[in-house]
Amino acid sequence: MNPEINNDYVKLNRLDKNNLAMVKNWYSQMNSYGYATGGKEPDEAIFGQSSSMENCFTLGIYPAYSENCIGIVSGEVKTSKKPVLWIRTLFIDERWQRRHFGTYAFQSLTEFFYRHYNTKRAYVSVSVENKTGIAFWKSLCFYCVKIMSLSESEDQGILILEKVIK
Repeated sequence: MNPEINNDYVKLNRLDKNNLAMVKNWYSQMNSYGYATGGKEPDEAIFGQSSSMENCFTLGIYPAYSENCIGIVSGEVKTSKKPVLWIRTLFIDERWQRRHFGTYAFQSLTEFFYRHYNTKRAYVSVSVENKTGIAFWKSLCFYCVKIMSLSESEDQGILILEKVIK
């Protein structure tokens, strides 16, 4: 799945081999992007989705006025009873953060999937240690629907966050 999504603020388009060096750089910066990358390799993030995974996507985030990729969003549409949008990764290059590009990218993505796939809910999993990520998703009106413990410690776990779309 390779949608092209554009609005007045951002473009979400397929990543290609020209973006690989930059993506590898982001993935090597574990202190900055470790939570968002989920420990995956950049090649897997860009090229790891086979054609058998037709409901998956990995898109570059671009300012509407530029051809410079400033981030990545990936996920999939899952269907059991009703289609839902699962976001696996969303991050913006540090130099572009706090300018609302992540918010615009998320809003564009959910509008597209609502219109074309009838997704009415979005989900994301976030490490409980990722305070910045939790704050970002909560600012987008996500709420916690499940806590998965990874150990006896309360500081090692995963939050499953949900947002009702429209």
